[in-house]
Amino acid sequence: MDFKDITRLLQSLSPADRKKVHLMLSKEFDAAESAASRLIEEIREQKHKAGFTCPHCGHHKAIRNGTFQSPYGGSRVTRQRYLCKHCGKTFNDLTGTPMHRSRNKELWVSYIGLMLEGHSLRKCAGILGVRHEGLFYWRHKVLTALKKMESVPPFEGIVEMDETYFAYSEKGSRKVEKPRKRGGVSKRGISDQLVCVLVVQDRTKQTFSKAICRGRILTRHLEEHIASRISRQNILCTDAWRAFKTFASKRGIAHYRFKSTESKRVKGVYHIQNVNNYHSLYKRWLSRFAGVASKYMDNYLAWFKFLQENKELSRQALIRSMFVAACTPSTFETETSLRRAQFAT
Repeated sequence: MDFKDITRLLQSLSPADRKKVHLMLSKEFDAAESAASRLIEEIREQKHKAGFTCPHCGHHKAIRNGTFQSPYGGSRVTRQRYLCKHCGKTFNDLTGTPMHRSRNKELWVSYIGLMLEGHSLRKCAGILGVRHEGLFYWRHKVLTALKKMESVPPFEGIVEMDETYFAYSEKGSRKVEKPRKRGGVSKRGISDQLVCVLVVQDRTKQTFSKAICRGRILTRHLEEHIASRISRQNILCTDAWRAFKTFASKRGIAHYRFKSTESKRVKGVYHIQNVNNYHSLYKRWLSRFAGVASKYMDNYLAWFKFLQENKELSRQALIRSMFVAACTPSTFETETSLRRAQFAT
């Protein structure tokens, strides 16, 4: 049944029945709007629990500076304005969040719910009544904020580390560096036409995942990204690539190597099966997007990591957790900044 069928059915109802449908939908809308308002209040508490923090300069020298009326759905709500006495800029509770300057703030909670249910952008747009192109940037505003919230403490005990590769993609770009047939690369083996994604995980499931470079991973990449999180107290398990061996040797870390050609890839409690399983799960999950631009790969890694870390939560708790996490750090991403982003090598 599509929208036209529903419209036809509503027109066939009596005026009294149509009024009942209207009241029922109004109650549901008011309940959803009220839930979103409560979440915004929670964001305010999270962002300012250490004092009124300026999202522009990060200082706590901010004071209340009156209120203003802001559109929210079909009504207007009163919001608090603040003034930073350090940089002189004003801000409100939603400044520096994905909803900053959004005209449809009341739809964000519903959209995050649809994101988590795995709906396509076009289906989400049809449900919410907005353009799907705009929802693409909503998605990446949320994911950019999630990426900023990531924090990986030092790894404990046995640490597994392995890389996997994806074809370099400039999907959505107007000027493509080197056009190629979809799904393929013109060079055999590992080259700059592939993006290297490194996954590091200890046995407590603390996980680091990032698109590190194009082509083979080098020792300097490991030094740059994970040297501060791993020490001599750890035992490192990797495949046989020489960059891992050099990195472990330089830092005096005990190291077990597993060659892909070996039939036995487990030595007691030492193996790299957890990170290989993480690779498989991520690739299977990523396949539903029909290819992603490489410059956004870290955003999707942050999204997948969030889902893995919160898979025990109920749907409503997951929506709340993602919404609050995305609105806690200060981020000023716009459609223009996201569109002009480049893959960092």
